[in-house]
Amino acid sequence: MRLLYLSDTHIQRGRPARRKDDFFKALLKKFTEVVSLCRKLEVDYVIHGGDLFDQPKPDQGSIDLFCRFLRELDLPVYCVAGNHDLIEQQLESLENTALGYLSRNHLVKLIQPGERIYLNINGCVIQLSGQHFYRGIDRLKNSDSYIVKKSTVT
Repeated sequence: MRLLYLSDTHIQRGRPARRKDDFFKALLKKFTEVVSLCRKLEVDYVIHGGDLFDQPKPDQGSIDLFCRFLRELDLPVYCVAGNHDLIEQQLESLENTALGYLSRNHLVKLIQPGERIYLNINGCVIQLSGQHFYRGIDRLKNSDSYIVKKSTVT
């Protein structure tokens, strides 16, 4: 089983302040490279670790770019929400964001807190779990929300 992990794509039409290039064209090129790599390495699943978009409600061009990537990729994509994917960094806003839209339309699969997804290819099984961003996630007292204890498949 082969997985490809990417994160912090921050898709946006504008150019970040410290970038000199055409960021949108750079994203298109990067996504094309990811698709090519997935085909070359025969990747089975793609996992995105958050901050898919640079803001929770991006422009239509940004959504279209990602949807084009998904069509070309033609693989299951699992995601968690990063702070930029949420309105005012509030987890409760997820349904009202672009990432929520993609999930409702079954274009990506959101990993829900506490959920254990078992990926199985030819008897090779891995457990996939994840945690969306929430304020204070990085405080030691909250580590139980994202540290998973080993368990066996039932």
